[in-house]
Amino acid sequence: MTGRYERLEAWARARLPGFAEAPTVRRWSAQDVHTTDGLPCVGHEHPDTQHVYVATGFGGWGLSNGVAAGRLLAAQLTGGPCPPWTELFDPRRRLPARELPGIARRQAAVARRFASGLRSGRRCTHMGCELGFDEVEQTWECPCHGSRFASDGTLLQGPATRSLGG
Repeated sequence: MTGRYERLEAWARARLPGFAEAPTVRRWSAQDVHTTDGLPCVGHEHPDTQHVYVATGFGGWGLSNGVAAGRLLAAQLTGGPCPPWTELFDPRRRLPARELPGIARRQAAVARRFASGLRSGRRCTHMGCELGFDEVEQTWECPCHGSRFASDGTLLQGPATRSLGG
């Protein structure tokens, strides 16, 4: 997993005129949130919320899914007619049974990572979703709402408001 940035820069320096002379100033990587069923979560965040909405889980398809999320949220907020795919994007939807093996595999991978390093906080401090570890970024990432934590559990990015337990 490591060395990806270096390989990309070497490729670009060999092929793009002027790139070889340019210093590396910044690197960017996306923290694309992926849901277990591959569909975005758009709408009321939790059954107990009245005025809290979420639009996440675009899985790298933010341009198209962002437009769809905007249409859906606008309809929900204004009381207008909701699109026919509203239920598909509902964050409170129940996952089909066929998703369970994939969820179990991801949870096992997280458990192995915790057993070999970080000892506590295997769930996000925001709403308790299982975290995944990004080997390249060396961060724990929440697939539900996008919170990110350093490898030692320190909060990097919300919506979580506190670090993982110590």
